[in-house]
Amino acid sequence: MNRWLLHARWWALGIPAGLLVAVPFALITRAYDVAWPAVLAETAVFVAVCGPALGLILRRQFDRMLAGVGDGPEDLRARVASRPTLFGRIPQDPAERAATIRLIEHQISDLRRRQPRTQAVGIALVGVAAWLAEGGSPWLWLVAAFWFVVVALSLTLPWLLGRRAELLRASEG
Repeated sequence: MNRWLLHARWWALGIPAGLLVAVPFALITRAYDVAWPAVLAETAVFVAVCGPALGLILRRQFDRMLAGVGDGPEDLRARVASRPTLFGRIPQDPAERAATIRLIEHQISDLRRRQPRTQAVGIALVGVAAWLAEGGSPWLWLVAAFWFVVVALSLTLPWLLGRRAELLRASEG
């Protein structure tokens, strides 16, 4: 993750996040032969509605991530929070390794706290998308597959992160 993103304002996060959501929907809408002005209007509404919401969500998530790293020099906190915790090199610096372990433990507790809600919503959305794909667009199978992956990740990520924390702890000695 880019260090700039960790400290960006919510609206600066919201604009690209809104576009990231709006563009695929616009392309799917265009695939149904909807006129370009309507597609562009839909994209603008998506960015205006989803962008601020996603920007606020991302800002809160990044703040929690920095808090999960714990106290320490800002450079260390940003370095640890901007690196992936699930894979990559094991930090040689003991302070950086300890901060990474704290961040992983924070991520595990956050994932476990949200796990029941994520799974319930994900399973419901897999079912709805599959039901709609049966009688409608085959593109909705991609939506069903996306939510299936979200549910699978909510089940496996805490375990994978726990293994990574153990690997980091084992390298301390």
